[in-house]
Amino acid sequence: MNMELAVSQADEHAQLAHEQTDNNVLTLETLTIADCGGVFEAIKQKLTAGLTVLLDISQCQEIDTAGVQLLAAIQIDPAVNLKVHWTKPSELVSMKAQRLGLLSWINAGFLEN
Repeated sequence: MNMELAVSQADEHAQLAHEQTDNNVLTLETLTIADCGGVFEAIKQKLTAGLTVLLDISQCQEIDTAGVQLLAAIQIDPAVNLKVHWTKPSELVSMKAQRLGLLSWINAGFLEN
């Protein structure tokens, strides 16, 4: 697969995975392995533009291990963990994170309003 096609597909996944409601907010209704590449690219673009990022996962209805791992990886990375946060996770996100033993990492990234 050539690089342009991969970037195009990542952009498409980012648009399908969330809708932007604000310049720095990404609303995620799903966060699965199919979404992670696009979400990562969207986060990277916003950070490059000097924005902080708020992931709205309060209404997330589908998340898999890759999605939980992406959130944990953001929290672990000192280069981004102060610039990327998320809303209170949906019940499903919390349940999956707890099952994987990663709930404390997910709760650490939760930005209270």
